[in-house]
Amino acid sequence: MSQFSAEDEAELQSLLRHLLKSVKERISGAPSVECAEEILLHLEETDEHFHNYEFIRYLRHYVESVLGSVIEKETESCTSAEGQAVGSGQDTLVQTVTRKTRESNEYKKMVQSLKNTMMVVVESLINKFEEDQMRKEEMHRKNQHEQHSSHYTDNCSDSDSSFNQSYTFIKQEQLQVIAEKLDPSHPKEVRWDALQTLCCAPPSDVINCESWTILRKHLSAALADPDSAMSIVASLQQCIDYLESCSVYNDSISHVQHEQLIGTIRRTLYTGMELEYIYFVHSLCLLGRLLIYTHGRKLFPVKVKNRKETIINSYFLDSLSPTSLVMEVLRTLCDRKECAIECIYTIPVIESLLSPIIALLKGKQVDFNRAETTLTHVADILARIATTERGLSLFLYEENNSSAEGESISAAHVIVQFTRKLLVEKIPALSESTTLTSLKGAFIFVCRQMYNTCEGLQVLKPYGLHDSIVQAWKKASSLSERVPTPVPGAISSSATQDLQNNMVWEETLLDNLLNFAATPKGLLLLQQTGATNECVTYMFSRFTKKLQVSRCEKFGYGVMVTQVAATAPGVVALQSSGFVKALVLELWSVLECGRDDVRMIHPKSTPMDPIDRSCQKAFLALVNLLSSYQAVYELISKQELPNKPEYPLREMPSSIIDIIDRLIIIDSDAKIHSLFNFEQSHTFGLRDFIIDGLSVERNHILVRVNLVGGPSERFLPPRALQKGIDPYPWPMFSSYPLPKSYIIEVPKKSASKQDSEICKFLASSKNSEKQTVWLEHCKKQFCKTMMTKPDAIRGNVLADLLEKIVMHRSVSTSECFFAATDYKAVDSSVKNQSLSSVDKLGIQISVRYGKYLNLLKEDSEQDLCLLMKHCCLQGGYPGYDWFASSVFLIMSGDKERALKCLLRFSNLLVSAFLWLPRLHASIHLPVEIAESGIHPVYSCTAHYIEMLLKIEVPLVFSAFRMSGFTPSQICQQWLAQCFWNYLDWTEICHYIATCIILGPDYQIYICIAVLKHLQQEILQHTQTQDLQVFLKEEAIPGFHVSNYLAYMERLEQTYRSMVLTDMRNIKLKIT
Repeated sequence: MSQFSAEDEAELQSLLRHLLKSVKERISGAPSVECAEEILLHLEETDEHFHNYEFIRYLRHYVESVLGSVIEKETESCTSAEGQAVGSGQDTLVQTVTRKTRESNEYKKMVQSLKNTMMVVVESLINKFEEDQMRKEEMHRKNQHEQHSSHYTDNCSDSDSSFNQSYTFIKQEQLQVIAEKLDPSHPKEVRWDALQTLCCAPPSDVINCESWTILRKHLSAALADPDSAMSIVASLQQCIDYLESCSVYNDSISHVQHEQLIGTIRRTLYTGMELEYIYFVHSLCLLGRLLIYTHGRKLFPVKVKNRKETIINSYFLDSLSPTSLVMEVLRTLCDRKECAIECIYTIPVIESLLSPIIALLKGKQVDFNRAETTLTHVADILARIATTERGLSLFLYEENNSSAEGESISAAHVIVQFTRKLLVEKIPALSESTTLTSLKGAFIFVCRQMYNTCEGLQVLKPYGLHDSIVQAWKKASSLSERVPTPVPGAISSSATQDLQNNMVWEETLLDNLLNFAATPKGLLLLQQTGATNECVTYMFSRFTKKLQVSRCEKFGYGVMVTQVAATAPGVVALQSSGFVKALVLELWSVLECGRDDVRMIHPKSTPMDPIDRSCQKAFLALVNLLSSYQAVYELISKQELPNKPEYPLREMPSSIIDIIDRLIIIDSDAKIHSLFNFEQSHTFGLRDFIIDGLSVERNHILVRVNLVGGPSERFLPPRALQKGIDPYPWPMFSSYPLPKSYIIEVPKKSASKQDSEICKFLASSKNSEKQTVWLEHCKKQFCKTMMTKPDAIRGNVLADLLEKIVMHRSVSTSECFFAATDYKAVDSSVKNQSLSSVDKLGIQISVRYGKYLNLLKEDSEQDLCLLMKHCCLQGGYPGYDWFASSVFLIMSGDKERALKCLLRFSNLLVSAFLWLPRLHASIHLPVEIAESGIHPVYSCTAHYIEMLLKIEVPLVFSAFRMSGFTPSQICQQWLAQCFWNYLDWTEICHYIATCIILGPDYQIYICIAVLKHLQQEILQHTQTQDLQVFLKEEAIPGFHVSNYLAYMERLEQTYRSMVLTDMRNIKLKIT
């Protein structure tokens, strides 16, 4: 099918015409051809129906039919060399196959054939378009002749303005003729006609034409012509001159030469008000168009005489009112980045927009009609400004506005103050407004564009806007409950309308409350309102309908779902809403049922990718849901596998435990026979699809879960077979001990030299030395050693260093954050304490890792058990205490020393963030926060990680957003397990030491440094759509804390005052 027949061309023409009609509204709204082209180029990103258009389906089928065999051939060729060593700079399999396919003769022939055919199709469409235009023009001329009227071409008319005409196709020859006609030597009428024709041409065609040099010269001369009929500049001056010279017309009447036909009466007279409106519209259109373009903005500023501006009291319909027309221009300016930066994102414009708001806050009566309508329009523009980085920064940090008390504050403070007063209806001037609810919603939406970002929430948090919104929601909800269900004939139409309006208002408030979940700290605020379940249920209803978050948000609910799933209460809400069940059913459908709309004449090919493309979306959604340990614990803990004797083919799983039972632990014939696609579904359950490699995947998983270590401490077998004599040379792991080929021997390092500077410092320390002085010296010595000889901080030196720094901090009143307690428990009192199965497994893994590192002896397991029993007295923490295990290994298995260090450490602020079980449901936290189940590592550390990442490594932050994944999720996992399996032991020790010695805020800086270190890999895996899997499964090679210490010190200087202050406030109730 490399060549197209005449029937194919006709079908393509029909399909293309249908596609263009489907996107007509999008294209017709574009101000230029370039914008229309951009819309079409990015249609796949913006149109959820893109892949359902018949034209797209036709092209996809055509490409598959031509290149299918080529892709299969190249894939087989590439995978045959997979066993060879692959360097970091080599292409991935997908990239290699793509490159070779594009280099093939088949691809080149297909492209040429497609290009030639589409040229014919497009040319045919253009010809038909021109014929249609000619017919329309002919009909228009006939109508004009019949009515004995003509276009009024005087300068004051807007009826024939070039800015109101649509772009049409134009040829190079026509542009050359226009260039000749614009020569200053030609009469004015000739040049005017040429200008009118030129205005109908797409700017891109004009600028790129062969005669652009001459055309530009003649066009510049025409625009500079003193004759007002020729110049855009002269027209602008004309508008200004008219406004300066016009007087206030009451009911005076002006004669005009133009005759207008209205019905059967011919008008020759216009009122001053009508002329005023005509000039207003003309000026507005002209100014708006000039401001859109770079060279047009160069005409400004224009000096005008001081005068009192006239106000047009319009009696026109809403669509023609001056307010609506101005709003259209402002929206257009806001939608263009460069234009918005120059024209909108300025302090004078923001001050003008806020002036009526500030006046109302000060209790003044604003002198304009329909104040609520004007404020709604102002809110619309403010929301558009707040959605951009530049606009948001202007709102948050430019303090050029006066508050009601007269102090200088930023726009964000003005807006949130006004919004709170609106919600409690404390603005007298608007008390009798008929559209007060809409106005409230409009200004909440402006605030939402700020509080759904980390930096915006930081500014708005003190106002407690979440409390105001939830109170309004509870009020609306109670009203809905009190109104009986409408019965035909039993309730008036007005009451029904009131009920519907109240329900819309209730949903609006829920929608805005939900958006607090966009950030970690915002999710904590949402949880404290008690409305999490209702918000998540509302989100699920919109998510299932594939509705976007709002007109301003670029991404859907995926990021928000991921954020919610990072916490225990959030996962519970997702499960109760039906989201988890829906996700499971979708996954099962794509694996076992297939799509209903797939034609049977094109059977589904055997998947070749690690995750079949048809399952990719469902797979990533499942990964996002289960990325946090809290989610896994809430969804599968204390549940038994069904293990049914039989599974009917129509029975579908409805929970995560069902997926585990049906797709992962397939240990019976009944489970095997219940699957239509056994091999694909089972390997998907294990992780991904490998041809004839179920045992290979099982082996990889078994080795991974039994072997602990960083990137240079363990070797994991590959997940794919290789071509050749020996396709899989690695031993299968089916029983203990683990085959030695997977264990990388730890190089024996000489004992730490006691003559190193850090050792000398520790040895020379005196108890009589002032705590603050010693701590400062310790910091300097630690940083110096980390910069020069980081390997010196290990073993006994590290243990001594941490022991002393913790001791000095715990006895200092300024450093002791939590009240010291007299711990009296002894081994005999905790010996009979029972440990959970999770704790027992964690102890086994920790001891195995400690022995591997030559840090623990054979009998260390009992000591670690006792230490864990001491640490678990508080109980309730759902996971394993990896920090306590890390301290046990640092102390080389000395239980007494480790316990003593942990007890002292528990008094310090840093313990709240490094030692997660320390604050689980702790009495040290406010009751509201403790009961929320959201740990400060998430609500504080993860919040600032996202905030700083957006500033410091914006590409990585954007990559997370595009992937539907959040930095807070992966960082929470790294921190909860103290980077075990992600970093080598030395770097884990340096992470712990850095945070304890330099401060808890370094926990945030280290995560930023790690993400910065992984930037290239993150961007690459964002392209391949497996970022979540990469970050969760792969270690972090090449990262050394010491290499990024200088970078982290810079972060400390910039952000410590803000970050550390918030960390110290964890004992305070968040309002």
